[in-house]
Amino acid sequence: MSKIKFLIIAFVSFLVVVGQIILNKTFSIFLCGLLSFNSVGCYANFNNSAQATLSPTNTEITRVSTTIGQIPRARKPNINLDLQQALPQDFLITTQMPFSSGKREISLISPSTKAQQIYTINLPNASFQLYGIKFQNLAAIDESKLTEKNRIVLDRAKPENLNNFQVEFQNNKLSKVVLTDGNQGEFTDTQAIIKSPDGQIIETIDFPQANLTKETLIATTQPMLLTSSNCNQNVSSKLGNIADIVGGKGNKLSSSETQITRNIGLALAATSAGLKNNINSRQSLSIASCERAVQCNEKRVSGASEIRSDLFEIPRGANRKVSLEYEFFDIPDTIELYLDGKTIYSDGPKSERHQETFTLPNNAEYVGVKLIGNQNPKTRWWYVISCSESAIANVPCGDDEIQVSYDEKSENYHFYPVKNEVCSLKTKGCNVDFVFRVMISNKQFIAPDHESQEKVEHCQTTDLDILGPWDIDTIRTTINQDKYYITNYTRKNHVLHPGKIARRIFEENGKIYVLTLGEGTGKHPTLNEWLSGYVWGKVDKKLIEKVNDMLSRKIYSLPE
Repeated sequence: MSKIKFLIIAFVSFLVVVGQIILNKTFSIFLCGLLSFNSVGCYANFNNSAQATLSPTNTEITRVSTTIGQIPRARKPNINLDLQQALPQDFLITTQMPFSSGKREISLISPSTKAQQIYTINLPNASFQLYGIKFQNLAAIDESKLTEKNRIVLDRAKPENLNNFQVEFQNNKLSKVVLTDGNQGEFTDTQAIIKSPDGQIIETIDFPQANLTKETLIATTQPMLLTSSNCNQNVSSKLGNIADIVGGKGNKLSSSETQITRNIGLALAATSAGLKNNINSRQSLSIASCERAVQCNEKRVSGASEIRSDLFEIPRGANRKVSLEYEFFDIPDTIELYLDGKTIYSDGPKSERHQETFTLPNNAEYVGVKLIGNQNPKTRWWYVISCSESAIANVPCGDDEIQVSYDEKSENYHFYPVKNEVCSLKTKGCNVDFVFRVMISNKQFIAPDHESQEKVEHCQTTDLDILGPWDIDTIRTTINQDKYYITNYTRKNHVLHPGKIARRIFEENGKIYVLTLGEGTGKHPTLNEWLSGYVWGKVDKKLIEKVNDMLSRKIYSLPE
């Protein structure tokens, strides 16, 4: 009997000791399963807690120190600040400005908002490099195109800092951002250092390793020449990668608690959106980057109302003289030339055909050409640039002493019209062709104070005495038989050089007129305009008398 009691007492003691442990483990496993926590860490954590609860007498419990399975802290929501649809969608390329340094600026303007983007890249025949972007008047963001989350982010930033800011790149990698207010961000592969206008560090932001790997790939990819067959695709791909990286860094900065850092993040988001929109644009940066430059004697023609922007490649060699020839027909258009940040030539809006000769700097490789077509959809124009010896050949009559266009801003600039009736269409034989043939039959009818009876010949020179017999004033005359006009160009020995006179015969309201247009930047501009009616009135009188005399004698034609 005593033996049985002993076994019962031993069994009860075993249950008391072992049962408590089993209960602890069972309780821990049950809670872990219920809460779906990591089984190992949770088990260890709750096992200790259970032991502390169920065995208050045990003060030597060893706790497991671990973070696995602990309830995570609340994280900031990820920001994806996408402004692509909120920015203007109608950017057009308006100008290409080449620099002797080997770079060029490509300007894009939004007609609807006047916002502007200026991309600095390299010239043709080199690997693609993006050096910088300037944004102007970009604050007009269409918030209706944003998600609710992005609108909240935008409200926390200051969109007015997008009005004017610039972004710099080195080896196609983001290098620096400068906002309108002078605050800036300097970027390395791993960090963004946010600074105030006086250079004080405001905040430092670290970037993940993934961005570093992608940026290194962009910078070290084998460079492609802009003249390669797949240039457009390669440049678009590179710009897309740059946009993704810049946008990712913008998202990182936009989640900062610091206002200035968020502003820079917003600028980066706008930069990324601008790049992506540009890639998808009809006038994309990649197309402009890869387009072959205009060559010597290559005629560019358009039949549309548009803004055309080209680069003209100056041929290598000692002779830097080129000749620009262009025609705008009846509807006025405008042409401009650019080099090293300056407009080196501008003409228009005007009609008809014109020519100008330039001697370009020795270090210039390209010239930007901008053609601004009239808004009239029927406009027509063309231009061609000739080089070296061929340039002189394309100057009227190959005479490099004459000047075909004039600076309207010059203090000596003058322009005057003189118009006189010659005869009526009611008079038999009176017509444009007959009157024009009479005019070129005698030099007296094309220049003042000339008594010669010689017939006018194309490209011939004539010596005049404008201010008396002491000096010779030479002109060179061209004839346009198709449009019934002649042009007298002054040469360098002419007292009123540079200048020109155009005399045209035309019909209006049943009558034939002779119209004289004088233009130039020579001496005595006011006197020139004041005396124009008297001087050319005398010349017209001779022509009118000759025409009417011939018609009265029933002479209706002249020999060719």
